[in-house]
Amino acid sequence: MLVRVICSSLLVAAAAAQPLEIVNLHGGISVEVVLGSGVQMWRSGSASREGQGIAVSRSPVRVLAEALAPEGESPDIEVRLPLGLPFTVRTDAGDISLVGMVKRAAVQSARGSLSLTVPLEVTILNLESSQRPGVVDTPPDRMLPVLSFPIGPNLRVWKLLKKGRSQDLSYGSVNAQLHAPTVLRVRDWEIPKGWPLRPHTTSKAVVDRLEAQSRRRQGVRPAATRARRSVPSSSGQFGGQSGESLFRSEVRMVSMSVAVSDSGGRPMLDLAKDDFIVEERGRRQEIRVADPEESPFNLAVLLDLSGSTATDLDHMRQATRRLIELARPNDRVALYAMTEGMFNRLTPLTSDRGALTQRLRRLPYPIGGSPLWDTIVLAYDDELAALSGERNALVVISDGIDNRISGHNAPSMMPASRLIKAAGEMDTRIYPIFLLSGERFGRNWSTKARKRMESLAQKTGGRLFTARSVADIEPVLPHLARELRSVYEIAYYPADQEFDGSWRRVTIKVNAPGAQVRARPGYFAE
Repeated sequence: MLVRVICSSLLVAAAAAQPLEIVNLHGGISVEVVLGSGVQMWRSGSASREGQGIAVSRSPVRVLAEALAPEGESPDIEVRLPLGLPFTVRTDAGDISLVGMVKRAAVQSARGSLSLTVPLEVTILNLESSQRPGVVDTPPDRMLPVLSFPIGPNLRVWKLLKKGRSQDLSYGSVNAQLHAPTVLRVRDWEIPKGWPLRPHTTSKAVVDRLEAQSRRRQGVRPAATRARRSVPSSSGQFGGQSGESLFRSEVRMVSMSVAVSDSGGRPMLDLAKDDFIVEERGRRQEIRVADPEESPFNLAVLLDLSGSTATDLDHMRQATRRLIELARPNDRVALYAMTEGMFNRLTPLTSDRGALTQRLRRLPYPIGGSPLWDTIVLAYDDELAALSGERNALVVISDGIDNRISGHNAPSMMPASRLIKAAGEMDTRIYPIFLLSGERFGRNWSTKARKRMESLAQKTGGRLFTARSVADIEPVLPHLARELRSVYEIAYYPADQEFDGSWRRVTIKVNAPGAQVRARPGYFAE
């Protein structure tokens, strides 16, 4: 098939299963990786982006997009590709530019410049040239020299190599075969805020913020132990920065989530408003209780898709589908994954069950290391941190063996003890589904992992559940659903309406023998 105008939907569908090759023997190629599902190509400087002058051919082994000889227009082409799509670019005399979070790119060029603007922390570079580049321009804070290597009598090759700290920490790669580049330029590309992929190393900033919140709270009222982050206003909107426990000046109502269980640890359901007692700074408050069946949950599911789970992918998909089915119609569910040593938001919080099910069919193949603790921090920070005052839960399906325990590549940036302490500032209940399949590794790794995951759950007011393997998760899910239904939302109007920024301790009790309450101990009145 050969066409002069590109059909983007055709190209995407084909490229999903076949390699994409972009060729321009008449000029340069500029590629930008963006969010979205479409492929766009157009002549540089053209007002139209419908791909005139670009032919698309398709074979059983590849999709080829080739720029035709220009007819009075620019010889250069520009391309926008969706995140995660591997590609090849090939020119004769034109310049090549790649920008964004490149998954896997192969570059071939006889002459012209090569410019790469990619996230260097997670991208491997292997750039090889037959002749020394005329100009080499790399970041001064990066050790990226171009070195010469002999390959035969009177023959040499010039290489710029940039490896990741380990293969498990590398998301993307660029391999280039050049002949006589005029310029070789490398720049670091900062991953934008809100991007679905985040290196696990960015978790440190989140934990620093939570620890700063803890220090601030302790400075305001040393006797206090922990705070909620934000509360709904009279308009029903939620305020506050991620990691901040704030009560905005326009807010007149406090909302807190409370989990209640009996003396045996079993969830207590069907409690009414009169069963609760709320005291703020020792003063009893008049409350209202939202029925747990009516108050929606923000339920984020974090899947361990590291390399050790490769044989369990189908079971992981089935268990997650069943978990989604247990959510109520007004609940919102998000799917996250730890894969390639990174946090990956597969779908944001949504009540669209069709979109969730469709995404489950396209789970990333399990690969990479297990910086689990860092990924849990990023899963909390991605959406739930900004939804304080709502009923938030993070379900983690994993054997819990962070590479800090195993000693393998790509360990978390922080020890588990620091995560557990910082988790006391999260307004999200964490429910690990702990897979005992990690016991096959021996060396007491699974025992250590379980202890840390259980402490994390307890610190956030959640609960740890166990399953022999991913294939055995389904019997656990009704217990998890019952646990979530035992989380109540309590709202009240504080008698003290002076919002002076102080920390206010809140005590919640239940009028029932043996009742155990798990709730945040207060908030900042700002």
